[in-house]
This record gives sequence, structure tokens and C-alpha cells, in this order.
Amino acid sequence: GEFNGWKNGTHRMKKNGDGIWTRSIMLPEGTFEYKFWVDNQWMMDSENDRVCPNCFGTMNNVVRVIC
Repeated sequence: GEFNGWKNGTHRMKKNGDGIWTRSIMLPEGTFEYKFWVDNQWMMDSENDRVCPNCFGTMNNVVRVIC
């Protein structure tokens, strides 16, 4: 996402004991667009309904960090 310059593989997720993929990172206060990189393609976060259009004609998820 925006927080890592859209670099694939920068924040790899790990599957926990319940089979859920997770990753925790520290972000500064602000609003960030993101998607997941899965099997060489961008995927939306199905658990987050906050979205916005991007410059490619598709949508990105949005997360807002409040400190």
C-alpha cells in the first residue's frame, strides 16, 4: 500500500494457528490506501468495505490510523 511504496513482499503475512493470514505493522497517523498482493495479482481486502477509486480504474481499500 501507500505506507510501503506499493512494494510487493515488503510486509509478508503469516498464517496463524486458525488458518488466518495476519501481519501487524506500525503506521503513523493518517489515511492509507492498500491492497493485498496474492499469487502475483492485486486483491481487495474482503473484510474492509472502505474503498476509493485509484488511477488504474479499479478500487483500493482504505485504512485510517488515529493516534
